[in-house]
Amino acid sequence: MSNNTLHSKYDVFVSFRGEDIRRGFLGHLVEIFSQTHIHAFFDDKLKRGDDIAHSLFQEIEGSFISLIIFSENYASSRWCLEELAKIIECKEKYGQIVIPVFYGVDPEDVRHQKKSYENAFAELEKRNDAELLEEIIHVVLKSLSEHLVYSKGLIGIDKSIAHLESLLQKESKKVSEELGRHGMKPLQENLFSTLLAEDVKIDTPNRLSSDIKRRIGQMKVLIVLDDVKDTDQLEMLFGTLDWFRSDSRIIVTTRDKQVLIANQVDDIYEVGVLSSNEALELFNLNAFERNNQLEMEYYELSKKFVNYARGIPLALKILGHLLRGKDKQVWESMLDKLKREPIKMFGVLRSNEE
Repeated sequence: MSNNTLHSKYDVFVSFRGEDIRRGFLGHLVEIFSQTHIHAFFDDKLKRGDDIAHSLFQEIEGSFISLIIFSENYASSRWCLEELAKIIECKEKYGQIVIPVFYGVDPEDVRHQKKSYENAFAELEKRNDAELLEEIIHVVLKSLSEHLVYSKGLIGIDKSIAHLESLLQKESKKVSEELGRHGMKPLQENLFSTLLAEDVKIDTPNRLSSDIKRRIGQMKVLIVLDDVKDTDQLEMLFGTLDWFRSDSRIIVTTRDKQVLIANQVDDIYEVGVLSSNEALELFNLNAFERNNQLEMEYYELSKKFVNYARGIPLALKILGHLLRGKDKQVWESMLDKLKREPIKMFGVLRSNEE
């Protein structure tokens, strides 16, 4: 699990009070991180001093996860508290994942010292060292694996997968494209030949034979029709849909909701826009090419472009590509143009999407 995968310099930043923690425990944690290919930064790598504060904060900002080991004297260390303040800032500002570990202390003790812990963190309470190490690795790996789809630019895909995971797509054809290229008859013949595993010839495209309906109607089938544009295309292809088995599934994708309403489909799933956090993640992926430092420098400007894009993935990608490698003056100029001609610029993005 490399840091490159996660667009960060480190997978994990580890904050701890060294004198409270047994060296054996720390050594085992370092070893397990190495064995599982988790790239971790331990804050004892830097010598204490005011001159290294900036470097230390950069390491925190450059980490995907911060692991805080709360111990008896953690809160009495000025350095630990400064690290903690920076970690909380990164959590609130950039969505950094924070994992607390309570080593020899009660979580309630920590809460009473800092009320904001209460809702911000999930708790890992200390048992014996072996159990604690195992639980730390489990939580870290789970957090990293859940983020893997973002490394491929699949921002927000998890929500769609949750809705559609039961719909297994064997083969998808763009219906409008196929109709325009070949007409209805070849499309029907190809589809029904595939379903019946034999060469099927259609004499009258608009009227399916009772034999084809009877045979396919006895089968449990999954049919995916992509890019249906007209309300009559489904009717031309199948007639009605009531001759399919009740456990068959016909999935239709379209940009026109009326296509589905007119054909009285059972369920309609509308793909929503991205959340603000997902939108920012996708924009950053296209604008900064995994450069965390630039993401932070341009954070306020980025939010303005993200708000403009209204959560539409293609708009976020296009804007990100247009602004990649440009200085802030260009960004501000582009933002002014978008404000002056929002309808025109937004129309260009929408037409590209379609």
